[in-house]
Amino acid sequence: MNLTYKDKRCVLAAWQQLAAPQ
Repeated sequence: MNLTYKDKRCVLAAWQQLAAPQ
């Protein structure tokens, strides 16, 4: 699995939205 820095940021942002307590 080869993710670029931009891809990692995209995945991190999406995961943070799922983990957000809103």
